[in-house]
Amino acid sequence: MGAYYQAVINKRKRYSTWTTTKDGSKLMEHSYMFNGYVNSVLNMMGDKPFTLDWLCDYHEPVDEWDYDWDSIEEVKSFPIKTSNGISPHYILNNTKHIYINIMELLCLYYKDNEEDVMYIHPLPILCNSESKSMGGGDYHKEDSTRGTWRNDNLQIVWYKEDIPSLYENVTKDCLYKEDEDE
Repeated sequence: MGAYYQAVINKRKRYSTWTTTKDGSKLMEHSYMFNGYVNSVLNMMGDKPFTLDWLCDYHEPVDEWDYDWDSIEEVKSFPIKTSNGISPHYILNNTKHIYINIMELLCLYYKDNEEDVMYIHPLPILCNSESKSMGGGDYHKEDSTRGTWRNDNLQIVWYKEDIPSLYENVTKDCLYKEDEDE
C-alpha cells in the first residue's frame, strides 16, 4: 500500500497541514518543485523560525519528544491555500548553519534540462521523518541527506543579506529528481 506523509510545522505549537483528511498522501504525489502543497507549506512558514517534519504514517517515535501519526490528531489543523508560484528565495537551517538558495536550485534544474524528469523540492526529503524509503509512492533513491533536517530550526528569508555570513550554501547538494526506474 505504501507510506503516506504530511508536513507538520512547529512554531511553538505543532500544526498539521492536512485538514480535510488525516490520510495525507504518498511522498511522490506532492513533493515536486512548484507543487501547490509544498509551496503552501512554505508560505505558512513565514519568516519566523520553525521546525518542519515531513511525517510518515509508519513513523515510530524514538523518544518522549517525538510523535507519530496517531498523536498528530491532537495537533491543531488549519486550512492551506494552494499556491503554484515561486518558492521563497532562501531556506536557512539555523541548527546546522547552512542554507539553500531556491533560485540557484531552479537554475541548476534548468541547466540539467532532462526531458520528462520531475524535480523534487528538497524539504520533503531533508525534513523526512524516515531515513530510508518506506514503500510504494515514496522516494526510493537511497540518499544520506534524507531526514537530516528533521526538526532543525529553519527559517525562510527573501534577501541574501539576511543570511548570516558564516552560513554555507549547500544548494548543489540538494538536487533531487525522480529516477526513471521509480
